[in-house]
Order: sequence, then structure tokens, then C-alpha cells
Amino acid sequence: MSQSLATEVKHLRMMVWGLAGVVALLVALLLMGAAERPAQELTVRKITVVDGDGVVRAVLAGRVPDPTSGPRVAPGGGLIIYGPDGKERGGYMTSDMSGEAVLTLDDALEREVFKVTANPDAGASLFLPHQSGAAIAMTTYRGEPEIHFFGPDQQPRLALPEGTPPLR
Repeated sequence: MSQSLATEVKHLRMMVWGLAGVVALLVALLLMGAAERPAQELTVRKITVVDGDGVVRAVLAGRVPDPTSGPRVAPGGGLIIYGPDGKERGGYMTSDMSGEAVLTLDDALEREVFKVTANPDAGASLFLPHQSGAAIAMTTYRGEPEIHFFGPDQQPRLALPEGTPPLR
């Protein structure tokens, strides 16, 4: 495994544990509130978690906010995580338009560097883009496993199995 891929896997593991920690914190907060008043259900549109400086670090919402870099591709609900500067660093959401479930990790400039998409009608896809434009995509959306490599010019370099049509 290359050093950069190993580093990305390490970062992914850290982000997944971070997401699990945020969810555990939210559950703990909900349970503490339930202990004070015996509610059977809590219904909210949005929960915002801030750090000690008041910076938003996570949002759990039925309609997540757009990133600061522009509008979201499609509206949806889920959990969005933010860096210490308040910029989006990734999240897990379901799309209101396509029904897809999406897990993303973003760099400090809010560019996706890891994306997994589960499509309700066409399998799953994993995208590993680099800021240079180079990328790897693995997918089963056409019913068979495929791997695609793209150069920094975002042009296809290799597709496996051989003869696989380019991704759209």
C-alpha cells in the first residue's frame, strides 16, 4: 500500500471515529435531557454542536446547510462536520433528490477528497479525487465491478476491466 494511500486510510479512520464520537455525544446529551424529564421522544429539525469558542463543529439536521463554498449539489438531511475554522470537512447525508446516501471527507478548502455513494437503484461508488484533478473511482453502478483512473487533466487514463466505458 502506498504511503499516501495509507495516510488517507488513517485519516478516514480518524474521521469515522470522530463522527462516531459526535453521534455518541449527541446521544448522551439526549439521554441526559431525558433523565431530567421523562420524554419518550424528541423531535427537532436541527441540532448544532459548538466548541468552547462557539465555532460550529457539527450539525445534525433534517435539511443540512450549504457549505460556505456554495450551494449543495442536492438538498438532504444528515450529519455535517466542521473544522476549527468553521468550514465543512465532510459528513453523512441522504439526498432528497436521488435517495442516495453519501459519506464525504473534505480538505481544509472544502474540496471533497473522499466520497462514498450508495445509490438505491445502482449499487455503490467510491471516489478518491486529488486537488490536482487526478482521481480513482471504484463502482458497481452498472452491475459489475469497475475501477477507473483519471489523470490530473481529469481525462480517463485506465479503466478495468479493459473496454469498460468511461464514467459519466
